[in-house]
Amino acid sequence: MWISDIKLLQLRKEMFQHKVIELVTISSTFVY
Repeated sequence: MWISDIKLLQLRKEMFQHKVIELVTISSTFVY
C-alpha cells in the first residue's frame, strides 16, 4: 500500500512535468 502510494506520487509528478514541458513548448511556438 505504502509503496504503491509512492509510485502513484512519482507517476503523478512525471505526468505533471510532461504537461509543463508540453505547455512550455506550445507557448514558445506561439511566441516565435
